[in-house]
Amino acid sequence: MFVNSSRSLRSCLLVLLAPLFITACNSSDSASSGDIASGFESGEVTLLVTDAPTSEFDEVNVITDSMSLVGDGYDAQLLNKETRIKLLDLRNSFSRLSKRKVRAGKYRKFRMSVKHVELIKRDAEGNIAEIIIPRLEQKMLEFNTQAEVAVHKRSRHMMKLDVDADKSVFFDNENNGYVFRTWARCDVTKLPDAPADEPVQEPVEEPVVVTPVLMNEKGVARTVLTESFELCNPDDLTDCKLVNINPDTVFMTSTIQVAATSGIAENTLLQVIGHYDVNTDAINALHVVADSSRLGSYSGTFVGGVVNDAISINVTAGSSTGTYPVTPASLPGIYDSEGNILDISALSDGVNAEVIGLLNTFPSATLRPAIVIIATP
Repeated sequence: MFVNSSRSLRSCLLVLLAPLFITACNSSDSASSGDIASGFESGEVTLLVTDAPTSEFDEVNVITDSMSLVGDGYDAQLLNKETRIKLLDLRNSFSRLSKRKVRAGKYRKFRMSVKHVELIKRDAEGNIAEIIIPRLEQKMLEFNTQAEVAVHKRSRHMMKLDVDADKSVFFDNENNGYVFRTWARCDVTKLPDAPADEPVQEPVEEPVVVTPVLMNEKGVARTVLTESFELCNPDDLTDCKLVNINPDTVFMTSTIQVAATSGIAENTLLQVIGHYDVNTDAINALHVVADSSRLGSYSGTFVGGVVNDAISINVTAGSSTGTYPVTPASLPGIYDSEGNILDISALSDGVNAEVIGLLNTFPSATLRPAIVIIATP
């Protein structure tokens, strides 16, 4: 609840599609060093994750305990603890998995350990109807990057890992069961170097234009201050991200009402949409909604035009497939996938979007949105 208070892009394709490609992406048994060896210089790598929607399941959760970059005789861990990645919460937006110091060197591979995957179907009331644990084609995946990732002193890179749930899940008719075959790709962006502690003569590089990254994070509010709070993993309260708030941040209650105050109660469950600031490893909040456990995420296509601040969406993902009126459509919470604020005119016939909101089934089926994210064409 809310309370009163004062207030050079490099593309790397990570694909494991079929036996035809396995020879190019074989797993390796090389040892993982994990930490930066004493005396080695280091750069910084930030790892983000996103997803494309799937039409069959309401949740596709990948449980991983290790992600790393692989160099010539040395590895750099980006993630080394068990982490549940809820892929379908991240359509058209990102979540920050880690930000690490990485040993200077040249890396051409990305390694990921998958412990297991959960495929979840829900009923019309949102209760879990079925949990399926698919067979994994491989638990340790290693992919060749298309371009070398060169890490040097004070260098900074941002990796955007896109796991396509729809292409990764398929039904094996011969063995009568689901299989998860990881399909993913990543973009690696070279960011401007971190400032030097003292002047150093270095070559002048062309400035790098970084596309804004829209973050979508759920968590518990801790250390609430006037202009910021920490958003912590409910399962690990030491795993927190800083969230900055400003006069333009939109706050909503759990009933999708715009809050008249910017106050946030300690330990409130929140969903936050905002821009990622790689310099401070913080989220600059655009939209904050309380009690995010009640919110659903619905992916589909708008049909017809806006009439009296209402429009319908044809939901094509998960068990809630159908066409629902979306009202009101004029609330402050319409964004594109880079976090630009849009107006009601963006909701037109044929536009693909993700609606985060409450699906009411009585007395008639209506989808009440808190946030609308328009998919990038």
